[in-house]
Amino acid sequence: MLRLNRRWGAILGGTPSCCIRLANYLDAMLGVGAALAVAWYYLMLSLNPGLLASLDPSGNAAAILLGLLLTLVLHEGLHALALRLIGVRAMRLELLEYPLGLSFPRRLQLRVPIGVGISIGEPLTRNRALATLLPPLALSPIFLLLAAHAEGVLRSLLVIASFSNTIGCSGDLTLFLLLLRTSRDAVIRDEGQALAIYGGCPPAPFPRALRSLGAAVAVLFLMLVIIYPYLATAAFLSTAEQVSSVVHSAQANTTLLYDFHGLVTMRVDIWRTPSSYGFRYSYEPGPLFLAVTLAGALAAGLARHRSLRRKAGRTPG
Repeated sequence: MLRLNRRWGAILGGTPSCCIRLANYLDAMLGVGAALAVAWYYLMLSLNPGLLASLDPSGNAAAILLGLLLTLVLHEGLHALALRLIGVRAMRLELLEYPLGLSFPRRLQLRVPIGVGISIGEPLTRNRALATLLPPLALSPIFLLLAAHAEGVLRSLLVIASFSNTIGCSGDLTLFLLLLRTSRDAVIRDEGQALAIYGGCPPAPFPRALRSLGAAVAVLFLMLVIIYPYLATAAFLSTAEQVSSVVHSAQANTTLLYDFHGLVTMRVDIWRTPSSYGFRYSYEPGPLFLAVTLAGALAAGLARHRSLRRKAGRTPG
């Protein structure tokens, strides 16, 4: 132990090779969070396709508040447990902040809270640090499995806790990817708002690529998850009268296809029996929408990469 402390003392007595400030990777975190949200949605569908439709809307406010509180306690608790298991004793809960400078109407320097994390008071090797970052991600499928067997507000609480925990892991996963690219013998010291790296830092192209990819994924998420449902609703409203007329006059099973300006392709399946009839809508992104979405994501990624290359003289983070 004395030999180890002397070795670390020699390493930590020098200047850090680089510092990783998670607040500087908000674009990467946004992209990682979007990817995690999509993964969570498909995980939820695979475990219980009717889970969202069965949620109780009457207790949403309480479920959201309690779900966020449950997520915070268990998420950070699992980080603390993982740290304890590898021998870390000095740790505390700390507010992560993003420095924001304003020059109008007068110069102000604000520190905007962006999350909560556990700060540790002793250095860690890279592999030990990596081992403590992702355990909370296991909570998300556990919450979903429990929600499938719950009812009412408790079910809503567990679903919200699962989703918020998944999104809350975006910073952990971003940091995991960055530390994974440091050298195996790197030593990491927590400085509160930043991690000081003593050893091989992530190669400069990797943080740029991660942040550029984050910007591209954020655009994909915006288009597919937020804008696309509005376009699908517009396609439905624009053809509702025509579809209603065809449904009531159809004498046999029929399939209708509508193209909404190349943005949405809407399909209406109509079935009829001697005593009843029914119909079902389905939607697919149109070729123009897909082209605009992919072009927008590519443009956002390239623009972000070009912007970061201009600042290539700075250290990662």
